[in-house]
Amino acid sequence: MAITEYLNPRIAKPVAIGLLLFITLVMMVQLYQRGNANAWYYQVEYALNDWSAAGAIPNEQAYQDTVAVIDKVVALDPSHPHYAHMKGRVLHWGVNGGFDDPAVLAEVKNWYVKATELRPTWPDPWADLAILNHYIEGNTPETQFYLAQAQAAGPYIAIVLNAERALKE
Repeated sequence: MAITEYLNPRIAKPVAIGLLLFITLVMMVQLYQRGNANAWYYQVEYALNDWSAAGAIPNEQAYQDTVAVIDKVVALDPSHPHYAHMKGRVLHWGVNGGFDDPAVLAEVKNWYVKATELRPTWPDPWADLAILNHYIEGNTPETQFYLAQAQAAGPYIAIVLNAERALKE
């Protein structure tokens, strides 16, 4: 039985059009949020690249501005694994640069773990997690697990090779 047998044909067409318009509107809002998050994300990526090239964050204002932007990005698209990973990286840089309290490393670890949960086959957050855990707890079975996950996901990727070297030191 078709749905049109239950609905008056004069009503069925406007209801179907209204439903399609509603679904389209919902999808457009989601696409706008994700696109907006992606546009803001590039500011974070450029900052991280600059910090990496310089070997340091230039000043506290640059760090605070980048934290504000990554917070906006994560709020716009909280389920994106790359944004979760980059939130952890920004905070990690802040702790290493002396712009944030070392206690923030627990939050960094949570962001890295979230990134691995959202995309378990991506080696980058696993490698960062291995390095961070090695720094916090030493060469524990947990650290070795993170490294093994990174190696399984991307054995020849530079970040994984760097993590292997860092854990040997």
